[in-house]
Amino acid sequence: MQYHSIRSSDRRGQVMILGVLLIATIMGMSALAFDLGYIYVVKSRLVTSVDAAALAGIRDLPEGDAAARAAVTRTFEGNFPAGSMMTKSRGLTTVDIQSVNGAQRLRIVGEAAAPLFFARWFGQDATTIRAEAETLRRARNVILVLDYSDSLRADLPAVKEAAIDFVGTFDPAIDQLGLVTFSTMARIDYPPQTNFVNGMTDAINAIETDFFTNSAGGLYWAYRALKDLDDPLADKKLNSIVFFTDGVSNAFPVRAQLKTGLGRCSIPESEGTLAPAGRAGQFIPLEAPPHPVPAVKSPVDGCEKVRVQAVVESIETTWRPQGGYLPGGVSVSRPGFPSLAVNNAFSLSSIGITSQPVFLNMADAVRADQDLDVTINAIGFASANSNHLNQVANTSASTAYDPSKSQGLYVYADDQAALKEAFRRVASSLGRLVK
Repeated sequence: MQYHSIRSSDRRGQVMILGVLLIATIMGMSALAFDLGYIYVVKSRLVTSVDAAALAGIRDLPEGDAAARAAVTRTFEGNFPAGSMMTKSRGLTTVDIQSVNGAQRLRIVGEAAAPLFFARWFGQDATTIRAEAETLRRARNVILVLDYSDSLRADLPAVKEAAIDFVGTFDPAIDQLGLVTFSTMARIDYPPQTNFVNGMTDAINAIETDFFTNSAGGLYWAYRALKDLDDPLADKKLNSIVFFTDGVSNAFPVRAQLKTGLGRCSIPESEGTLAPAGRAGQFIPLEAPPHPVPAVKSPVDGCEKVRVQAVVESIETTWRPQGGYLPGGVSVSRPGFPSLAVNNAFSLSSIGITSQPVFLNMADAVRADQDLDVTINAIGFASANSNHLNQVANTSASTAYDPSKSQGLYVYADDQAALKEAFRRVASSLGRLVK
C-alpha cells in the first residue's frame, strides 16, 4: 500500500480557493442586504407618500372628484418628488373613487423604480416597488341648529355668514344636510337632503331674530329631523347635530294642563312651549307657527280659545312628545338643579332654572338612540354657558362625561371674527376619516 503526502503548497492553494469563495459569498450577501435595505427605505417613503395622498384626497372629496384627484396628485408629488432617493421613476398608477354602502372609498396605488447597486453585477439596475392605500369617508346626515333669539340681533349677519360657510364644507352629492332654528319656538326650516347648498343658504338668509331661547326644543326638532329622514343606511353614516347658541336656555317644551276664561274650562295635556313672559309665564301651543308668536289657539274640546297668556295649571314632570319620539320622555328635573313646583305659578326665574335640566336631559335622550348613534357638537357664542354645552356635546371636559356614549366637540367663539373659525373646526371634526 502506498501513501501520498499532500504538499504544503497544495494546502495553500485549497485554502486560497475556499477563502475566495467565502469572500465572494460574504460580499454577495452584503450586496443583497444593502440592496434590500435600500429597497425597504424607498418603500417606506412610497408608503408614507401614498398614505398622505389618500388622506388629502378624501378630505377634498366634498369639493368633487376632480378636486380630490388634484389633491392626491399634489400631495404625492410633494412628498415624493421626481428623482428623490435616486429613483428612476415614480407615480400613481391608480386613483379610484367609488360610492360604497353609504360611504365614499378612495383607493390609490403608487409605484417607484428603486435603484439597485450591487445587483448590477447580475445585470439588474432597478426594481419596481408598489404601495396601496384605501380610505373611506362615511356620508354625513347633519342637522345644523341655529339660535335666533333676540340677543343675537346685532350678530345675526356674522352667524349667517359662518353657517353658510359651514354648509359649503359638505358633499352635496352624498351628504344630507338640514336646518332647524329655535327661539321661543323651534321648527325644521329645511329637511335634511342632498343637493342642499341653495336651499340651506336661502333658509339661513331668511332667519330673523325673535324672543326667547328654547334650547331643548331646538335639539328635539333636530333629532326629529334625523328620525323623519328614515335613512336605510343611517347606521352606516355619521349622524350628527351641530348646535349653535349665544346664551342660556330660558324656555322649554312642556305638556301642560291649561285653564281658559275665568277658570270654567280646563284643557288637559296641551303640548307647547313655556317661556318667561309675564309673572305667570307664557304658554305657546306646539302647533302654532313660530313667526310671529300667535295670540290665540283654536278651540279644543269645545273650550274657549286658549290665549297666549293662558293660565298653566300644571305641567308633567316628564315631557313626552307626541308621535312616538323619545318614548322614555324627558324629565324637567336633574340632580344638582333646583326643583320646579309643577303646580304653582311659574315665575321668570323658575322657568329659566327648569329649562337648563330639560336641555341637558334632552341631549342625553337623543344620544341614547342606538339606531342613530347621534353625535352632538356645540358652538357657543357671547354669553353661552360653556359648562352646559360641554355636557350637551359630552366632551371629556364635561363634569357629566360618559365615555360609553358618542362624544362630540364643543367650540366657543369669543366674538364675530371667531365665528367662522368655530364653525370650520366643527366641520373639520365631522370630516375626520373612519378608516
